[in-house]
Amino acid sequence: MVSPRRPWMKTRQHLKVEWSAGVGRWAKIPWIALMDRRETTTTQQGVYCVYLFREDMSGVYLTLNQGVNKVIKELGPESRTGRLCKKGRETLAAGSLRSSPPAALPWRAAST
Repeated sequence: MVSPRRPWMKTRQHLKVEWSAGVGRWAKIPWIALMDRRETTTTQQGVYCVYLFREDMSGVYLTLNQGVNKVIKELGPESRTGRLCKKGRETLAAGSLRSSPPAALPWRAAST
């Protein structure tokens, strides 16, 4: 779901916010995505930040995500790994982000 423009967003023209608590039924992991329009305007591709909420709402995690749907459609599931890893390395090199092992979360992401 796309959020309407809020007054505080007027000074942040490159910011796009989307969120979902599920479509048709409640999601186990509700989320809020923060995207820089210069990088991406969709969670299907590019790099963006997402707040992930625990199912019981007892916690929230700020994550850096990489949309993969467009790459999978273009290259197929077998060829995507190399391109996604390259984009991840470029993103890390471009900013002050440091590569580290993922934090242990109390839930597992669905496998594709």
